[in-house]
Amino acid sequence: MRKEIIIISIVAVVGVLVLLVLPRVVVNNQETPSQTAQVPTESDTHDHDEEDGAVAGPHAFEADEVTMTRLAHLRTNYLTETNTQKKIIFADSLSKLFAQLNRFDSAAVYQERLAELDPTDTNLIAAADWYSEAFNLSTEPAHAEPLNQKAQSIYRRVLERSPDNLDVKAKLAMTYMSSNTPMEGILMLRGILEQDPENQTALYNLGVLALQTRQYDRAIERFQKLIEINPQHMQGYFYLGVSHKELGHRKEARLYFEKVKELSADPAVQSTVEDYLRELS
Repeated sequence: MRKEIIIISIVAVVGVLVLLVLPRVVVNNQETPSQTAQVPTESDTHDHDEEDGAVAGPHAFEADEVTMTRLAHLRTNYLTETNTQKKIIFADSLSKLFAQLNRFDSAAVYQERLAELDPTDTNLIAAADWYSEAFNLSTEPAHAEPLNQKAQSIYRRVLERSPDNLDVKAKLAMTYMSSNTPMEGILMLRGILEQDPENQTALYNLGVLALQTRQYDRAIERFQKLIEINPQHMQGYFYLGVSHKELGHRKEARLYFEKVKELSADPAVQSTVEDYLRELS
């Protein structure tokens, strides 16, 4: 299967499960990134609302009148509220609503506002995750790169006070994959597995990298271990199916795709898997 088709399939599942898409970098056959990854020169992430910094992105988005009215109401309350706890509630509501609208950059901004008011690791990680998600799904490089840099900055902040959080370290590693120092990300992921051979985030990301470079045997090794650790890891079964399919292992691929159907009743996931099963019939 062509790399572009794999990416499309991943994005289809991302919309429902907030998965990591393939890194924005070409890597060689040793899970080592190319040093020619392009870094956009545009310095700003998006257009900002002068009042509250809400992200508009490169294009305006559309929503029904009820939703737009709710957004306006929440923004007004957020801007005018002086009670910290209530302001946190409004920021949280705005972040969640923007996420429902697939405006992950805006969701990230308000989650970061929340984290500024209540700077727990959980809140900071959520903000970084939304920035990372916005980056992964962005189709415009000038808009995407600053999102990745923002995620990277917040993950680093979390690690400064929680250096033993290997899951966050693995997420930080993936932000390097599209930077001008991608090898740093690879080494970081490998280091995580040396510390914790069963770290699911590192196994998953290294498996995705192996899949991207068409190292299907290595990808199978990573994802097989992942589902042994976590038998409910739907993404692991999905990528095992893809990897076996690419190697011509039709029977194995079908078994893994059928397992994905068992684990998720979501129509988008079911549709993606059915496409693969039709190719195997």
